[in-house]
Amino acid sequence: MSKARVFLYLLFCFMGGVAIASFLSVPKNILYGLFSAGSGIFVYGIGKEIGFAKRILSVWIFAGLVLLSIGIGIYRFQDNVSHKNESGIHVYISPGKKSIVGTIIDEPEVREKNTRFLLRAEIIESEEIKNSTNVTGNILIFANRYGDYTYGDSIRITGELQQPESFDDFDYPAYLARNDIYTLMYYPDIERTGESAKKGIEENIKRYLFLAKKELEHNIERMLPEPHAAFMKGLLLGSRASMPEWLLDGFRSVGVIHIIALSGFNITIISSALTRFIRLFFIRSSVTFWVSLVCIAFFTIMVGASASIVRAALMGVIVLLARMEGRRYKAPNALIFTGALMIFHNPAILRFDIAFQLSFMATVGLMYVSPTLEAYANRVPSLYGMRDILLSTFAAQITVLPLIMYYFGTVSLISPIANILILIAVPLTMALGFLGALTGFISTIASMAVGSISYIFLEYQIRVVKVLSAVPFADIHMGTIPFAIVIVLYGILWCGIYKPWIKVISKR
Repeated sequence: MSKARVFLYLLFCFMGGVAIASFLSVPKNILYGLFSAGSGIFVYGIGKEIGFAKRILSVWIFAGLVLLSIGIGIYRFQDNVSHKNESGIHVYISPGKKSIVGTIIDEPEVREKNTRFLLRAEIIESEEIKNSTNVTGNILIFANRYGDYTYGDSIRITGELQQPESFDDFDYPAYLARNDIYTLMYYPDIERTGESAKKGIEENIKRYLFLAKKELEHNIERMLPEPHAAFMKGLLLGSRASMPEWLLDGFRSVGVIHIIALSGFNITIISSALTRFIRLFFIRSSVTFWVSLVCIAFFTIMVGASASIVRAALMGVIVLLARMEGRRYKAPNALIFTGALMIFHNPAILRFDIAFQLSFMATVGLMYVSPTLEAYANRVPSLYGMRDILLSTFAAQITVLPLIMYYFGTVSLISPIANILILIAVPLTMALGFLGALTGFISTIASMAVGSISYIFLEYQIRVVKVLSAVPFADIHMGTIPFAIVIVLYGILWCGIYKPWIKVISKR
């Protein structure tokens, strides 16, 4: 077994350890025993394999590394959730209003009925507490829609702290816990403290990027009417705040909601166009790589750095790095490495972040299922990339279907047709939208001229969604399935992809 494959398997073991700890509480004695056994077996293997770094790893060394990787995964998850301490803001959840001073640490999200933002708590005051007390932890704030809140503001909020609760079989506390949120506050009184908190380089970069995003959104709003402007903001920036509910429901029912959620598809289009554009100015591949890397990083931060965006951005960076170094890019290795890196940074996303799970499995489908289906798609015309879109859509749908049935209990029957009709227009629509938004910094009239062309493509896609979402049984609500069935379905899918297993079983 090559060292690259060993490393890949160890990443799987690490993620397996995180998965175990996310479902089961592993006692420290068992964890210490796992580390001791892994270390002992590893040392024993080294004793038997002198110069092992130059040879194929022995079974003993590999077994020791497997146990250590699983132990590291368990420890990383349990260490991540053990941050609950006596100074956490969640400790002060009780009836009665409290005043909290803190800093807005993310871009406020304006929705149809309210504005939501994340506050890093710093000081708490209440009648129960005689003196102000320093605290830690994040609070998710639901505020009035038209408040003027921006990233980095130091504010004082007064209201009642609440604990998130599950609703409609949705584990809302676990969903928020992936971002270290254990406390909510609805519609508090808000006032700026008047303090200009000292900002570091990272905070200033994020502030300017969020301001740039706002300006791009304003340019899009000036060049397009609604709901086309909202649709374009979703395509380019992942903003869905002003998109009408009927249009969002239409996207969901026909299975194309991913195009307005800045999925890997959108990021791939943006990164590819960006790289080609930068090559016009820089001949050296190393310069192109670093400029592209910085641009991708800034764009990822600007649009919110959700799990699917970070995954797509990291894989894009790995592609750029492989090209610069002249090495072969192995997408499966890059996907597993990217997933393990994200899970190490935030172990909670493996179980509690649905977007990460769907994005990860959709990419698996593109890598493994799509080539398997290609042999059956010879008769599909390749005009305008229809065959590739159809294969990608079916592959992604197959691999995410068990998760969708587990979480939502819904199956979209019309999704392949909708994806073919809509995705062929997405790249050109995004290119025109981005060009028009940038032109808006120079001339509003020129921006509107470009926007009038993009309007045609946006109108086409909206009409497709309207027509297909009105088709009877466009989506079927089957009810959620148990997690055990999800495991069985993925086991069957894996056996279908990994054909050597089928041959072994057939011989028996």
